[in-house]
Amino acid sequence: MIESTDTQNPAINNTLSPVWFSPSSNSKSPADSNVLACKTRLETIAKTAVEHFQKWCLTDKRGLQLCLHIEAIKTKVLEQMTSTTMEAKSNEEFTLYPASMKPHCNNLLIIATICRDISVKTKESVKQLKALSKLPGSSNEIFYRSWQLNEFVEFLSELAERYEKEAEIRLAVAENLPHCTTRADLIRWTSAWEYPQYVDAYVHSLFKFFNEEIENKTKN
Repeated sequence: MIESTDTQNPAINNTLSPVWFSPSSNSKSPADSNVLACKTRLETIAKTAVEHFQKWCLTDKRGLQLCLHIEAIKTKVLEQMTSTTMEAKSNEEFTLYPASMKPHCNNLLIIATICRDISVKTKESVKQLKALSKLPGSSNEIFYRSWQLNEFVEFLSELAERYEKEAEIRLAVAENLPHCTTRADLIRWTSAWEYPQYVDAYVHSLFKFFNEEIENKTKN
């Protein structure tokens, strides 16, 4: 007669405990985790890059206004010195640095310093992206519309270099414009701010592509 219960089968070990296996859909490879971490950080860096560029554009307008104010005040002073040299020398109130010019000079230096800070922070973003690009699985991932991580690195690297060079010029303008002693020098330094050499129309075009890229996120 065949036994109907498993308890009488010596081949079965009743002391074994059941084992639970997690669903494969919930498991993530290290590469997946790297991509997720990279995407999260990239979103922050991209947002910061846009904010910094907007701030830089504001410094263009505000800085130029300050340069023109300083130039106008200084031009008037130089005209007075040229037309009445002997009288000016004997006048104790005459000065090449009138009090009305000082607030404009201070504000221009602050703005130039902001530009330098943007340059430094952009370079730091580049370092972070380069570190993220070394994580397995992140280098070939498309995070938004079509760019891979390397293209973000290239964009911010060029931007950081241009920021740095332009910031040096702006600091030079802020430091030298108040001390100009000729009309030609005043025009030269003001023009250096008004017509940027590095953060120019080309950079504005690059940001149009950048904004188009990050505004069209891929659905993962």
